[in-house]
Amino acid sequence: GTLLRLLRPHFLHPSAHKVLEYLIRRYQVQQYNVNEMMTCALPYHDTNVFIMVLQLLHLKGTMWEFLYPASKAGTQVSRSVLSKRCIADSAFLLFICQTANQSSGAKNECATMSSFYTTIVIEALQGCKNISSEIVTRFLPFVLHGLNLNVGRDYRAGTLMIIATLIHRVQLGEQVVDDILEGLSKSSNEMLEEVLLLMLQVARSQVKQNAIFPHKAFTHLA
Repeated sequence: GTLLRLLRPHFLHPSAHKVLEYLIRRYQVQQYNVNEMMTCALPYHDTNVFIMVLQLLHLKGTMWEFLYPASKAGTQVSRSVLSKRCIADSAFLLFICQTANQSSGAKNECATMSSFYTTIVIEALQGCKNISSEIVTRFLPFVLHGLNLNVGRDYRAGTLMIIATLIHRVQLGEQVVDDILEGLSKSSNEMLEEVLLLMLQVARSQVKQNAIFPHKAFTHLA
């Protein structure tokens, strides 16, 4: 699993293909490590290399069985198919969040994964008719993690875009809003202008009239 995560940024390189071939021949990862193989390949879902990998995987009985028609036909998997799956299956959405989280560090960030994660999550949020409080609760830790200063720049920028989408799609609870504002204020050392503009958007759309702006957020901005 660790090796496949390390291969993710280099998935399209011929040398990575040789490593994958060895893992398939020696350890049958296409059968026993389907999730790990997909976390490595999924950000490249619109490439021919992904199709080749998909056709090798044992998808039946896994969370990836919905991709079996594409595997059988040898067709590309569009982004809309994945975002619609996120809407239909919250576990799949959280899986993508967890996968992006694993490669979000400033030292090991996979820019392709961060971009894929941002786009898929935003499309899912925009396409979801009703975003339940349960989804927000399970999703919030990944959002707050993306505001840490030790994550990569692409992942943090993506998090800001996700928050901007989220606050215009659902009315969040007071504690959730406070946590987001505090997280934004802590991350204001970088991307200051973007963070401040987003904090204003959060305050305008989420903070109730005559409510007190979180004191901790002011403290971190000082």
